[in-house]
Amino acid sequence: MHCDLFCRSVFFPSIAFPEGVFDAAILVQFEDGAGGYGLSVASRCMLGTDQAAHQYGCRGADTKNARYEADHLGEDLDPSKHPKYYLGFYDLRVSAIEQVAAKLDYYAVALRCVPENGEHAHFELQLEEPTTSPGANKLKKDRQLARNLLSLRLFGPQKHICDGAIWPEELRALDLPELTEMPV
Repeated sequence: MHCDLFCRSVFFPSIAFPEGVFDAAILVQFEDGAGGYGLSVASRCMLGTDQAAHQYGCRGADTKNARYEADHLGEDLDPSKHPKYYLGFYDLRVSAIEQVAAKLDYYAVALRCVPENGEHAHFELQLEEPTTSPGANKLKKDRQLARNLLSLRLFGPQKHICDGAIWPEELRALDLPELTEMPV
């Protein structure tokens, strides 16, 4: 079991591949949400195996594709956004998340189970807004620090092609680089 690990799925196309080159810092870019910023991850403990983590990622791509198609019924689909392909995942230790949290000046960090689309292993790594704001620039720097430090703590990848996936030729050329967990 991997009870001290969470994984971050990699999809293409996505912001993690600006100009077709993988960027680990962008993979861990937090999304603005109610009460703070969040990053979707999955519990490796709840998933149990690498194969189960890959199945989770493949279902995630299917869900993203179905949602995009439903939202754009009758429209020409944008090939830069659709379809999504699951490429694999990178791991992140709970201890790394705790170490990053200790280095932030303003945000509190929380890891919460937030089931999504029937996926009970789905968690949100959240940066919670402070009760009093030190100012937009200081908060932005804290978010950037969190993103940069988390990107140094990713390791892997575990690559995968989903069953039945027909990959365009350009996807075969994409590289998920080997990342080694770095101290922060």
